[in-house]
Amino acid sequence: MDIKFKRIICIIIGIILAPIIGNWIAEESYFKIGLFFIIFTTLILLPVMKPSVIMAFGFSAPILIPIPIIQKFPLIFICLCCAFFIRIISDSREGAIIVQNYRIRIDYLVIFFFGWVLMRYLLDPVVPRHLSGQSEDVSGFLAYFKYFCCLLIFLLLPIALRTKDEINNFLKWSVIISIIFGFIFLVASFANNLLLNNILNVFGIFTVGGSGTVRIIMLPFLGLHLVSLSLYWRILNYSRLTRTLLLGIGLIFILFGAGRLGVLQLIVVIFSTSLFLKKYRLFYSLTILSIIVLISGHFIGENVELNPEFKPVRLLSIVSPKIASLTDASDNNEWRKDRWKSAVEGILEKPFIGYGYGNLKGIFGNYFNSAELLKEAKVQLSLASGETHNALLSAAFSLGIPSVILFLLLYFKIFYKTCCKIYAENNSYANHLFAWISCYLLSTFVSIQGGGEFNNTRLWFLITMAVIISHLDINNENKTEETIFT
Repeated sequence: MDIKFKRIICIIIGIILAPIIGNWIAEESYFKIGLFFIIFTTLILLPVMKPSVIMAFGFSAPILIPIPIIQKFPLIFICLCCAFFIRIISDSREGAIIVQNYRIRIDYLVIFFFGWVLMRYLLDPVVPRHLSGQSEDVSGFLAYFKYFCCLLIFLLLPIALRTKDEINNFLKWSVIISIIFGFIFLVASFANNLLLNNILNVFGIFTVGGSGTVRIIMLPFLGLHLVSLSLYWRILNYSRLTRTLLLGIGLIFILFGAGRLGVLQLIVVIFSTSLFLKKYRLFYSLTILSIIVLISGHFIGENVELNPEFKPVRLLSIVSPKIASLTDASDNNEWRKDRWKSAVEGILEKPFIGYGYGNLKGIFGNYFNSAELLKEAKVQLSLASGETHNALLSAAFSLGIPSVILFLLLYFKIFYKTCCKIYAENNSYANHLFAWISCYLLSTFVSIQGGGEFNNTRLWFLITMAVIISHLDINNENKTEETIFT
């Protein structure tokens, strides 16, 4: 394209955007201005980005896109589509085999599981409630759409990450992006600004406020990613100083995230790492240290006066009933029990086919009748939208017990194969890579039993990563173009 023509296009775009941005400034719509510059910068950088960088952003950035029809639209879906089309364009330019001609290795359990989800959807099909015209109803469309995103991850991620070099690039960028978002959330936690918290909530980054620091739900997950990669030093070949910094930053994120699930995941990662790498002395030392920490935490929580508004204090609620009652931890436990109890009752009534997602009519009208109806309405809303905060109960309630069996068979099959490869390879890099994905899979599976479900895109990303690295020729350092395709 001629340089003069490019300049003319830039001038025209500037003339169009100037009054729009000026109007936003006059209205003090700083949220719209910030969102515009984020989108504009992304569109400019997108053509020069590599698929591995795009997928690192989709994996690490805990953002949900607030589009009009589907609220909480998964960012990873957009990143996956962008990486896929960039791969097609690059392959076409280089004269390589077109992506569509690749045959991906798909486990039959994947077909059965997503086939079951599709069957359950067709029994009670739903659309976004904004399209149905029934604003008082809960459609449950987002839950099914997330399953669709998980299927696309399984099918298209192997096209975005095809080689060992691309996986390394993905991991390096995921570390950088996790640190950036982690520090942004850390600043927001101490700032405790109402406007900033509202902006974070718009993008699906949930905050729990108070007069002290703010608890940002996603902060521990970013910290866990940094901690896990700092423990497997052979993967990215960072220096000891860099690994120590990553470990420290990750622990700070987990501490100020003040999530009990984050601590549980950290324990799973550390203990599984000591076992996978055959550090048995470290395992026994960690066991003794954990017992000491639990006893000390109980003593401090019960006998020392602490400020419950300082969110890290909430972590002591794991071992201290006093701290649990002073913070929101005790209420949160009751909140979960109410949903789990209702889910079990529903499973016993429809164990095979489940209730599906959505199709809850006029539930919002009960919000204003009485406190008891309000409580029951919120429980029914959580069940219908797939937010039971227990993956096994949520899937059994909505999709039926067979869906749980199919998923567990698929998950443990992939997990078992990955664990076996830890000791089957004679390459230290391969051993660490398989051990890392195994411990990450295990910790994520544990976490969704207290705060997620089977349509968790992060979980399916890790499942697909396990499949990808299982088919790479990692031992051959020079053979970087080996792919998982046949």
